[in-house]
Amino acid sequence: MRSEIIRLLNASLFHPFIIVMDSGSQVPIRHPENVAYDPEEETANCYALADGIMHILPWEKITSVALLDRGEPLPAKPEA
Repeated sequence: MRSEIIRLLNASLFHPFIIVMDSGSQVPIRHPENVAYDPEEETANCYALADGIMHILPWEKITSVALLDRGEPLPAKPEA
């Protein structure tokens, strides 16, 4: 997922997307500048500011991404 998220963030035409965690939580990414990560350290966390909340997103806990502006269905949340 790390390479896919970095590709989405660095696209010449940015499209908002959502990051889905293994817990089922979903973090909307509306602007690429709201995401920070260490490009040299693949095991470091990803950080995202969404809806006024700073999210710490361990790469290994990210399960999928979905574009927000293309009408793609959001991934289903896992049942508890």
